Amino acid sequence: MAVFSGAVGGGDLADQNVFSISLDNLVEWNQPVEGSDVAVLAALSYAVDSATLSQLTRSARCNGTLMASLGVIAWNGLSGGGWTEVFGITGVTPGRTPPRMTAAVEGATDVFGINLPRVIRGSSLAFTGVDSFGTVTTVSGTGTALSVAGSATPASMIAAFFGTRSGLSNANKTQRYLNNTSTSLLISEARGTGASFNLTASRAVAGPWSAISVVLNPADQVASVQPLVVAPALTAAMMRLPRPTPKRRVTFDVEPED
Repeated sequence: MAVFSGAVGGGDLADQNVFSISLDNLVEWNQPVEGSDVAVLAALSYAVDSATLSQLTRSARCNGTLMASLGVIAWNGLSGGGWTEVFGITGVTPGRTPPRMTAAVEGATDVFGINLPRVIRGSSLAFTGVDSFGTVTTVSGTGTALSVAGSATPASMIAAFFGTRSGLSNANKTQRYLNNTSTSLLISEARGTGASFNLTASRAVAGPWSAISVVLNPADQVASVQPLVVAPALTAAMMRLPRPTPKRRVTFDVEPED
């Protein structure tokens, strides 16, 4: 009856822009999963030149299944420029190959119908023992200190997602993902304590940022300890058994030759 963290996704970056034309609006990566009652959270940190959120169509899929947008907030609460967004899905079934994550930020064109320049960073995180997503908290600001609050029971987990243009580091809770190339995304997590606390990170220089925290509620059927994985093995052993009857002795006479 507790949520446990799983694997982190590989993550991806789309930043191919030539002569102010975006050539790529899709990111994709693998997300390993195992266990039962699996949930996956995918996060995007993206910026589109001279665009507003209403001009953009954002989506994320897990093995082709559309994920729900749990929260989106502009860096520093601005109406345009850059955003952090989190998508979620529950009931993910482990298979022989890891689920394929895909996410896109489409729309926002100039007067000629050409996509405006953009940069998109994405990654994801899996959890086991999840029944549903709980409270989602969004916050934004400007400066070098990033912070988002979370409150959950000790059986729950809280995931935090920080997005900005560059220079993220120093998560105060367990850091699961960080990449600062072209645009920055940091993912951290913590177990609930029954009281509210802050999940924080730092920005190298002062600038606009936003963050989202998501509570993962536990499923009733899940054990309160992490699963034990046992690999079965067969070992052959040789054993000499005693004879079923006593040993027999044969006695005979040999006549001498003439």
